[in-house]
Amino acid sequence: MESKTALAVVKKQKDNGIWGGNLLGLGPVAALGIRDAGTIPQYRRLLQLEWPRGSRPFKLADRVLFRLLSRDEDPALHFEFQKSVKSDPDAEAWARGVIREAASAALAEAGYADDPRLRGAGHKIA
Repeated sequence: MESKTALAVVKKQKDNGIWGGNLLGLGPVAALGIRDAGTIPQYRRLLQLEWPRGSRPFKLADRVLFRLLSRDEDPALHFEFQKSVKSDPDAEAWARGVIREAASAALAEAGYADDPRLRGAGHKIA
């Protein structure tokens, strides 16, 4: 039986696999324009609630999280760091590192520790 909590999390996910329009937000922060918890906390919450791993919410989110580990230079992948990166180009490497580390941790928790994409990201982080 699916819990009401898990169903509420699933319903908040957008078709692009993102929750709350951000990655790391733990809750609403009006000053930053964050209205809800971000993708990584919601993803991890579904894992903790034992939502089926092969289901659509995980497939959509996995696609985004693995893309964050890639060398994709799309500015949209900076999510809540877009303004910081735009005003300070030196912040881009820092933001990419923070995002990559968070995505790696979530994917490892989901059981992808042996995936070569995740191991490669681990070498970049370390």
